[in-house]
Amino acid sequence: MSDLSHFLIWPCELICSLELRMLNLNYAYMNTILFATDLSDNSKNAWNVSKNICKTFGSNLIVLNIFDIPTILGSPEGLDFKEMDQKIIDKKREQLNLFCSTNELKEDFKNRIEFQITEGSSPGQEILKAAENIRPEMIIIGTKGHSNLKHVLLGSTAKDVIEKSSFPVLVVPSDSILSF
Repeated sequence: MSDLSHFLIWPCELICSLELRMLNLNYAYMNTILFATDLSDNSKNAWNVSKNICKTFGSNLIVLNIFDIPTILGSPEGLDFKEMDQKIIDKKREQLNLFCSTNELKEDFKNRIEFQITEGSSPGQEILKAAENIRPEMIIIGTKGHSNLKHVLLGSTAKDVIEKSSFPVLVVPSDSILSF
């Protein structure tokens, strides 16, 4: 069994109702937060929590999206694989901008956000690899939500990151009520 002492999972109501500076996370200063998203509805609350934590601590925010290119035998219409990769990355960047509503963000916060788009078939492993390079003070990811018994239903990516990360992980349930 892995040591999960660095793993944080709280109902969003608790995080949002507390003054974040008062949380006993032993982080008086959070320079960088890594927010990993699959651009699904499950990660919208995690995006909002990431923004608010970064605004509170004045942190830089790395928004990471991992995509997988299905194995194909040939490329459509004469595109080589490098061109296909670039087209997919451009499309993902467009989707990230839309997901994060970058046009609505204040200019000072926009300057502290960096988008990273990575190809990989194992999102959990790619998040861990990015975290090792970035060295964030915290990784934030979304998950499916709560069951009727209030046990958190973790997806395989969240579970993989929690079990193997050497950095604190905050998992934000999709059905949490935000009150910033």
